[in-house]
Amino acid sequence: MNAWIFHIDLNAFFAEVEILRDPTLRGKPLVVSGHSRRSVVSTASYEARAYGIHSAMPIGEAYRRYPELIVLEGHFADYEDYSQRFISFLHTFSDKIEQASIDEAYVDMTEAVHSEEYPLDLAVRLQKRLLEEVKLKCSIGVAPNKFLAKMASGLRKPMGIVVIRQEEVPVKLWPLPIDDMHGIGKKTAPRLHDLGIHTIGDLANYEDEMKLRTVLGNFVGHYVGLARGYDESPIEQRTELKSVSTSTTMNQ
Repeated sequence: MNAWIFHIDLNAFFAEVEILRDPTLRGKPLVVSGHSRRSVVSTASYEARAYGIHSAMPIGEAYRRYPELIVLEGHFADYEDYSQRFISFLHTFSDKIEQASIDEAYVDMTEAVHSEEYPLDLAVRLQKRLLEEVKLKCSIGVAPNKFLAKMASGLRKPMGIVVIRQEEVPVKLWPLPIDDMHGIGKKTAPRLHDLGIHTIGDLANYEDEMKLRTVLGNFVGHYVGLARGYDESPIEQRTELKSVSTSTTMNQ
């Protein structure tokens, strides 16, 4: 039986919760951040993103890009509450859930797909119900494993659904920049560029393992396997995370 994993990523989660608290904020450029000089943007609404404002941007730079920006310090108890509602909602579809962060989760939908409907139809139904019942928007990646599902969910935001089957990897995954590959950090990507690896496809088809090993070490096989669309990591059934901290989230 083919596996079907969904990666469900809540869109601009903190900003959306703030809008649920105060509907007059809808449609306005806003961010959740601290106000100190060292503060960074935690989440930006899509209206703020239109001005080039994004997560991890220093708040001073965000103000320079849009001086009328609305800055909210955040309501972390509410974020945790809505995150719990999100996970409880997912349990109506499957008990095999791995909460990856406060606003994303992997869900093994294999049994639901094979007993009820096509994976895309199930994803559409889940997305619609989540918006109706929990009032949260999400993007969903649908794939045979966690890595491909994670990559798929990032391809169409907000409110997107992308399916990547194993045979579609060369078309949908390989053209993407190596910088966008899940697991490749900001320090590693430039070193891969130096080897002539600029896309995920370049990594998947790179022939000089010794050169790759100078960058990826003993994880060469792991990353090349991911680039080819293979990932055997299981769903680790956990739905509890540490509380969100203002110090780690807001004032890094």
